[in-house]
Amino acid sequence: MQHCSDCYKPLTEFEVSFHQKAKSPPEMSNKCWKCSGASQIFDKARFGKKNHTIETIICIAYYAVIIGIFAPLWPYMNMTFEEVPNLSIEISIIVAEVLFFVLSIASTISIFCLRKGSKIHKPAPLDPQEEHYRNVYGLNTTEYVSKERYDGAIVTEKVTHIGGETKDQWINDGQPLSFTAFLITPFGWALAVLIFGTFFFWAIPYVIIVSIRDSVIRKRRLQIPRDLSVAYLECCKNEKISKLSFHDKVGFLKSREKCALQATKPKDFIDYYTSSKSSVASIPFWYRKYGNEDYMIVDYHCEICEKFGVAFVLVRNEGGDINKKMVVGNEFVATNEKNWFSDWVLSGANKQIIENIEWYEAKFVDILNDPERNNTISG
Repeated sequence: MQHCSDCYKPLTEFEVSFHQKAKSPPEMSNKCWKCSGASQIFDKARFGKKNHTIETIICIAYYAVIIGIFAPLWPYMNMTFEEVPNLSIEISIIVAEVLFFVLSIASTISIFCLRKGSKIHKPAPLDPQEEHYRNVYGLNTTEYVSKERYDGAIVTEKVTHIGGETKDQWINDGQPLSFTAFLITPFGWALAVLIFGTFFFWAIPYVIIVSIRDSVIRKRRLQIPRDLSVAYLECCKNEKISKLSFHDKVGFLKSREKCALQATKPKDFIDYYTSSKSSVASIPFWYRKYGNEDYMIVDYHCEICEKFGVAFVLVRNEGGDINKKMVVGNEFVATNEKNWFSDWVLSGANKQIIENIEWYEAKFVDILNDPERNNTISG
């Protein structure tokens, strides 16, 4: 396993593969994507992203069709239905208005769908340090809360919050709002109306902006040597991204904290004997299923001085085998499966986790064999 010579972050599979294919010089081949400066060059050049030629053609065709439909009907647009000479023109106006909205929606959907499928190396933001998960100490606060009881009576209670209570300081620790759930909110409806209903007005500025952007990006891409471009695109095509999210890692940290609170110090010999027998049951883990991919986070390590966290994960591959991986951000670390023990120790894995790795594997297999398992299971 290789580490970045500047920030000491473990190099990911993508970074190692890119340096090999690009034949990076020694002073660059031992640096991560950010410290080597490659992120600034390729992010600005937006390699892997398509240009906006098709979107521009759609917008121009949209305006040509709209002008072709409304131009003959323009003299009648300010008339009322009683003033229209005959029924055929009235029907034509209604059909033209319907086509206007249908083409607006179809053109907008086409532009958004064209953005899908483009492959680009975009690492997720590195995980925050663990000291963000802490106790918060504050002054005592008092508030008066009015409640309506079951019998209809209004009762006012005095509630005092004592300083020093434990609070969850993780951000975005809940499940993300799905796109379908977002659309039914008032803001989602307003956004839909803004996008679909005003395509006629924002299409021209859109074409101007993307044309200028494509011109700038084209010049930046020409400044990058062809060997680097080919190596980057090939690595992006073969890159495998971990689907573990920030929420999953927070879920494991909460599981670990819960298990730590449950582990009490034995009082006597019998208590010590029974607690040692059941200590394995309180080992934390976080299981998550994404489609056909199964993950189990068994440990998470982050030094105070470092700006990244390493998640130690069991992953079931397509062949059904369980592999021991490490994840930084959303990328797999380039490790040797046969030498996983030394790699995990070097990256700060808990000694208890390594000693109980067989228990974790057995637990992972039990979960996978359970047909009624949930998509998320906490230890």
